[in-house]
Amino acid sequence: GEGGWAAVARRLPWNTADDPAAALERNLTLQLREVLTKLADLTSPEAHQALRLERARGGAPRPDPNTFPSTAPARSGPPGLPGSPSSPSSLRDMVEDAARERLGFSVRVAPSDIAGAGMGAWLEGRAGAGAVVGLYPGTVFLPGQLLRDSVLEWLYPDDHCFLFSRYDGVLIDARETGVVPISPAEAAERGAFRRRITEGSGKVFTADPDKTTPGLLGAGHMCNHPPPTKQPNVMAVSYDFASTGFGAPNAFPSELLGCVPNTYARAPSILDGTYSPSVAMHSVLLLSTRPLQDEELFIDYRLTPGFERPLWYEPVDPEEDARRWSASAIAKG
Repeated sequence: GEGGWAAVARRLPWNTADDPAAALERNLTLQLREVLTKLADLTSPEAHQALRLERARGGAPRPDPNTFPSTAPARSGPPGLPGSPSSPSSLRDMVEDAARERLGFSVRVAPSDIAGAGMGAWLEGRAGAGAVVGLYPGTVFLPGQLLRDSVLEWLYPDDHCFLFSRYDGVLIDARETGVVPISPAEAAERGAFRRRITEGSGKVFTADPDKTTPGLLGAGHMCNHPPPTKQPNVMAVSYDFASTGFGAPNAFPSELLGCVPNTYARAPSILDGTYSPSVAMHSVLLLSTRPLQDEELFIDYRLTPGFERPLWYEPVDPEEDARRWSASAIAKG
């Protein structure tokens, strides 16, 4: 679940402005520019080759001399974290190590501490409260595109809770990302479906969820709902990356948009009321709600009241759940 700008801003410790929503938006944009600038070159083949050569020489990635304001320096080689190898050799491990050197943390997918939950998302290193520690990856469906029965039949049911619904009705489907295992047959079916709904729709944004490793913040969908003994330590916030069109002064740099692990199912269109000249990509960010250090990330799933819920699901705050879904119903008219 996620909240409105003002509600989220009030929950974070750095809020001191008269307009908390505007302060939050400025802070998130600044963080994203910093984070994605530091990570952008890690996606190139040249960077991957340099990391392999550095590892072969027995060295480690050189830390960025600049510090990131929302994080503290990471501890070197956190021991005992699930899935954390002592001598990483795979490309993903090397990229995650380089990300941790630059940001003070990285996010790794590893077995969850929750019995029977499978995999989870783990933060390695340290991040301050209010830091952007992840994005929710996947295919973005805009409200006007969800009016088609064929799309809804494809999206539901969501048995494993990989669909994320924003307050404004934007839906993100994380089931096509590289982290979520799907069979070759299902992958082929989803590819054919994608081609059908994008056919003749014009440009589709090219950011590919499959290329985003957990070390590049694209593991938001792997965060588990907390067990009864735990509280959420991250929260979700809707975020729209500003478009460069029409000379927008606050446009998000187009060269960094390729690091955003989202893509549209169908390009926004004036015909179905989904086009917005000010938005390059609709997304969801994960913010830390307190200082974090070498721990599993938990987020309140806030599943819809009134529908059958999984047996493992225990509401964190039933009253807040009721308000959230009531507000959504009012907003949708």
